[in-house]
Amino acid sequence: MATFPNETWTLIFSQADPQTLLELTLVSRLFHALSINVLIRHLVWKSPDRAEAHMSAFWAHNPGKERSVRSLKLQFLAQWRPWNELHPGPHRYLFAWIRSFDNLRSFHLCAVNLPEDFFELLDCLPHLRRIVLRQCVVPAPPEQLRSPPPIESMFLVQLRTRATDDFWSYSPYFVHLFPHIPSLSLDRYPYDVHLKLAPACAHVALTLGPTQPDPYQNYFAILPHFQLQHLERLVIISPLLYYLPFPIDPSTKDVSLELPRLQTVVAPFRIVLALVRMAPNLTSVAVQGTLSSTLAFRVVNRLRGAGHPLRSLAIDLAAWDESVIPYICAQLPGLESLEILYHQCMPSKASLPFIRKQYKPSDHSLAVLGDVHLPKMASLTTFHLHAFPLSRYDDFPWIHYGSHRYTPPLPRTSPTYQSRLADVHSVAHASRSLRRVKLRHDTEKRHGWVRADDQSQWYEAESNGILCTSAPKPAEPMLWGPLEAYIGAV
Repeated sequence: MATFPNETWTLIFSQADPQTLLELTLVSRLFHALSINVLIRHLVWKSPDRAEAHMSAFWAHNPGKERSVRSLKLQFLAQWRPWNELHPGPHRYLFAWIRSFDNLRSFHLCAVNLPEDFFELLDCLPHLRRIVLRQCVVPAPPEQLRSPPPIESMFLVQLRTRATDDFWSYSPYFVHLFPHIPSLSLDRYPYDVHLKLAPACAHVALTLGPTQPDPYQNYFAILPHFQLQHLERLVIISPLLYYLPFPIDPSTKDVSLELPRLQTVVAPFRIVLALVRMAPNLTSVAVQGTLSSTLAFRVVNRLRGAGHPLRSLAIDLAAWDESVIPYICAQLPGLESLEILYHQCMPSKASLPFIRKQYKPSDHSLAVLGDVHLPKMASLTTFHLHAFPLSRYDDFPWIHYGSHRYTPPLPRTSPTYQSRLADVHSVAHASRSLRRVKLRHDTEKRHGWVRADDQSQWYEAESNGILCTSAPKPAEPMLWGPLEAYIGAV
């Protein structure tokens, strides 16, 4: 053991689970010291009582170890609950102890009633890089912090003011305190009238989560509050658009934004059309929501007409239409990544007149794509063509009264490995640039195909999806729960 430096042991121990680390504390004094440092590096407290017991038992026997804590998660409720079920006290004693974690890098608070001096605590955490607040009661924020930590990523989700008699007295979304955060994620924003921003915001990535009841107008009401000169990536997540009856995107009010650096857009149809006009150099576009073929053609025409240096495009179709991909190949031949998702719901003249009886691409459709159309895209390396993943937004069952899911038709036979590989060869045999594909029968996450070069064989590999997808999965801090948790809060 003497031949290994402590840093090597620490690296090895960092791969162990908590139970193994506890066992290592009994091996020797050296292992005890090193494993304890690793064990307390990432703390999770799931109740005030557990946190208090941890402090009184562990820290009393391990003084001076507070500086080893790198991340702390206070999750006092496992799932979203009504506001009246939050722990009533602001837990001042816990936050007083947290002040000693001056090497803290990540701070995650879920279902916590924050004390009045919470923002003073942030002044005491000079190394903090990431902060997550989810379903928290937030005191009134100050105009500014004395010495704000260099936070790089912040999630503010479902926050409420302490003023129970007047929810609109101030904004619990304290965006103005950290104007230079590169990555900012917010859920719906009901307090936009009180939203404060510093004169020079430098957000590089902005994510906006679900909003009710009119997502289009709400998003456009929020965006002008931000200084967007430095924005490079905008993601707007609206699960409502994937539920039956598929909403028809209404017209939005005219908004003018300056977006000189914007490159990546994931947003609903109308917002995409507006941003295509405002931003000069889009490279990746993904349309949130389910589109008819006519609307898909409109997006393609607008992108081509604006002359953007587009490399990635993702569209979700209400139903499979074999004319869409050939049109994209002809109008945008320089794409490097193309994702076409489609829905497989039963046709209904009342709400879905554009749904066709063909639920997915046929063998003939794939053969024509591989022989005629995809070879026109000489730079295409990634091609996804499969049904919309219905489980993507399972955490949003409440999104709209009257919305519901559909049951796709059951396949007559289960696809085999050989049949799925045959699809790949049918699509890719004439496209030398293709490296990654996911097709109609690749329904599971592990299904996907890759190859090293045009001379290599295709092999099955887990598909991590496309970076700019029309069905983005929200980050864990952005997930919402049942509507009952918000009754009285919105």
